[in-house]
Amino acid sequence: MKTLLEQSMQKMKKGEEQAFEMVYELTKKQVFFTILAIIKDYGIAEELMQDTYIRLRKNIAKYENNTNANAWIVRIAHNLAINEYHKRKKELITDELENDFLFHSVDENSLLNNLLLKQLFNILNVEEREIVMLHTLGYKHHEISKQIEKPLGTVLWIYNKAIKKMQKEVAKDE
Repeated sequence: MKTLLEQSMQKMKKGEEQAFEMVYELTKKQVFFTILAIIKDYGIAEELMQDTYIRLRKNIAKYENNTNANAWIVRIAHNLAINEYHKRKKELITDELENDFLFHSVDENSLLNNLLLKQLFNILNVEEREIVMLHTLGYKHHEISKQIEKPLGTVLWIYNKAIKKMQKEVAKDE
């Protein structure tokens, strides 16, 4: 039995415009958080999300029916985010949290929580951040394994290593 996503992808290939809306609704959260885990910038993640769906529409003919549509779309997002990450790694970026602190009134608890989260995510590498974010979104490790095209054992190992890194960082601050 075909999933709703698979059915919608096949309809898109046939040129049915309304099928795109269904594809978008079914995949938008995972696409966004995949990008955000890599980029760590909400605004840029939104732009890359748009670019993902533009690329999806442009390359829909290349999608092979009855494969993993979700993984195919997330892979587009992942590749765009990695490319952007490498491009931006070379640039000097002003930290949004610092700008908020300097130029806006910010709730102190919210700022502390954001700084802690940012600090924790900064100790993780791109791959660790992506796996932790996907798991936080409710994806099971075997689903994450398929999405990022890595063996389940590797995903579990990376996830556990990332959690231990964050626990160590929190313990250090206490």
